[in-house]
Amino acid sequence: LRLVRLLRVLKLVRALPKLRILVMGLFLSMSSIAYIGLLLMLLFYLFAVLGVSVFGKNDPVHFGTLHFAVLTLFRCATLEDW
Repeated sequence: LRLVRLLRVLKLVRALPKLRILVMGLFLSMSSIAYIGLLLMLLFYLFAVLGVSVFGKNDPVHFGTLHFAVLTLFRCATLEDW
């Protein structure tokens, strides 16, 4: 049933040429978006390693392990549960 609804959206994309240009641009930029996401994950990892080594003994709740350090950095970046 949901697949049929998705096909209706694709039919709309075929009918509107300007929407088709936007959707094709979005699909063509997916690889660049993936590379930016990979770079962002690498940056989070590096700062988490630095946070564990610098703040691990002073604040073991947030920077005790690498997992919690990455989670803490993500929470700070998104301002969630802060």
